[in-house]
Amino acid sequence: MKINLTICGVGELPEHMGKPWTHVVSIWEKRFAQDRDRHDIVRRVAPQARHHFAFFEDTTDRAHPDAPRLADIEKILDFTSTLPTGAEVLVHCLAGISRSPAIAYAIVCQHSKPGQERANLKYIRSIRPFIMPNHLIVEWAEHVLERKGHMARHL
Repeated sequence: MKINLTICGVGELPEHMGKPWTHVVSIWEKRFAQDRDRHDIVRRVAPQARHHFAFFEDTTDRAHPDAPRLADIEKILDFTSTLPTGAEVLVHCLAGISRSPAIAYAIVCQHSKPGQERANLKYIRSIRPFIMPNHLIVEWAEHVLERKGHMARHL
């Protein structure tokens, strides 16, 4: 399956305005969950797209009250589970370095066969070379996708 994927930070969103997005995964810190201005920024960039907003911090500490939770990753992967061939997917977080690359990696793995994890991460790095995918997000994604450690092994 071919997915056209873009990963970016909030400051780069204006550069992506008007592109033919079909789906957007928008990741913010939890303190912005009720901030409609944040939602509006993303909706102006991709008014025709389907949107999923997620709110969690960029931490790998499971004890952190605003850490990514299994339910957060399940909801995102449910949102992206039926991406059509040729989908134009934008995934962003604050900086585009940790949370959004981890989610993008999960999405690509979701739409590929097991055993392709190394190639999938290489693809993510070709899109966004300077990344440090959030390990906790990848661990949760592995659980959902039943990849048994194969995703994290390549980080």
